[in-house]
Amino acid sequence: MPSITSYTAEDLFSFLSRKEDILVLDVRNEEDFSQFNVEGPFPFQMKNVPYINFMEEEDESVAKISNEKPVKIVCAKEGSAQYVGEILMRHGFEDVSYLINGIKSWGNLLLPKRINNESDDYALYQFIRPGKASCNYGLLYKREMVIFDPSRNIEFYQSFANENDAKIVRIFETHLQADYISGSKQISNVTGAEILAHAGDFS
Repeated sequence: MPSITSYTAEDLFSFLSRKEDILVLDVRNEEDFSQFNVEGPFPFQMKNVPYINFMEEEDESVAKISNEKPVKIVCAKEGSAQYVGEILMRHGFEDVSYLINGIKSWGNLLLPKRINNESDDYALYQFIRPGKASCNYGLLYKREMVIFDPSRNIEFYQSFANENDAKIVRIFETHLQADYISGSKQISNVTGAEILAHAGDFS
């Protein structure tokens, strides 16, 4: 019997961007699913069947899932997705995988895209956050990096700076964020970067 495989949040974004014919199966409870779930740039098939249903009504729950396309399972962390995936495999499903680190990894995903000319002596990047339908920006110049309106994915910004042999030196908050919690203070605490913002937004 084939074994269940895994995929990353970045893989999921690629699947959805390429309009691959997949089924995203979210096995979190209905309340958590209604508050936040996977959204993509194009329509795709998604089902919410809580993992507890697979525990209590295995055959009925499996019958709700199509075996005609790859099944990409999402849960809170990843354990429940693996559990449901193993059930599906026992029922004859062949292409089943689970999201590494669960839905949080989708919410935190940042994808860098350079938006200025390669010939410029600076590099301006847009950091796309598909899980929140938002973005922020980073500027690289002479081994220094400035971030605008960062999320709390501190590891991403540090890794991106290191990959570009740069040090994060300043963080700009252009306005008070209403749709997510700023990561400026956390990044500053780790890197020593200066925060520049309107005093009224952080009083």
